[in-house]
Amino acid sequence: MTNKTQEARVRRLAARYGYRLRKARWTVGANNAGAYMLRFIRSDRCVLGARYDVTLDEIERWLRAKDTAERPPPRLGIGSY
Repeated sequence: MTNKTQEARVRRLAARYGYRLRKARWTVGANNAGAYMLRFIRSDRCVLGARYDVTLDEIERWLRAKDTAERPPPRLGIGSY
């Protein structure tokens, strides 16, 4: 899988939960490790990678854990307990 494909997939997953994936675009320095950041859209607060120091794999793992934690329990049918 290419990096662009994974980036697009992670962007869609983040958007589903109200987050925005940001990619470092400037020269690597003290506050920029050259990777990614995840921000909450409503408050524009950084959730992961305040210094652009998180990889796509780490963000995807975090979002997938959130995905399984927030998933409602399965519906078993009428009259099931």
